[in-house]
Amino acid sequence: MRTTIVLPIVATGWLSMAGSTLGQDPDNAVVFKEEGQASYYGGQFHGRATASGKPFDKNAMTAAHPKLPLGTEVTVTDTATGRQVEVEVNDRGPYAGGRDIDLSQGAARQLGITQEGVAKVTIEATKGQVEGAIDRPKDVPKVERQLEEARRASAAEGTPQPKPTPPLDPPPPPER
Repeated sequence: MRTTIVLPIVATGWLSMAGSTLGQDPDNAVVFKEEGQASYYGGQFHGRATASGKPFDKNAMTAAHPKLPLGTEVTVTDTATGRQVEVEVNDRGPYAGGRDIDLSQGAARQLGITQEGVAKVTIEATKGQVEGAIDRPKDVPKVERQLEEARRASAAEGTPQPKPTPPLDPPPPPER
């Protein structure tokens, strides 16, 4: 199944792009794609530590994914409505069978799935989004390994993966 990404462009209408790259910028090349079911979690976990060590905030734009590197930003698109939300993977899960990503309640609200509780979605990460998971240059091999494991797991479940992009480079050091 192929998904078309529809992005709003201010003052020019809509831009529709099919395929695995967004524009020509290599940082926007999609390096992970998964089609599956999203659900959300909230109230009872609010304030508890996530797998990243940060407290869970049910209103933040975060998610739990079983394999993607913690700190990876992903774009989740509701395939029925085209609505999108960008979230940071900061936890592991979901633990309910048949689910591929658990969104925070805030992200689910923005995506418009709080009434249904679940939705068929496409989960995508660009090279630039994955690089956000890298804190130090020594983390590059770890993040690349986790991304490859996530790709293999998703491909085994039937979602064709984009061609790998060149190796991830560590992000530039923060300016002081």
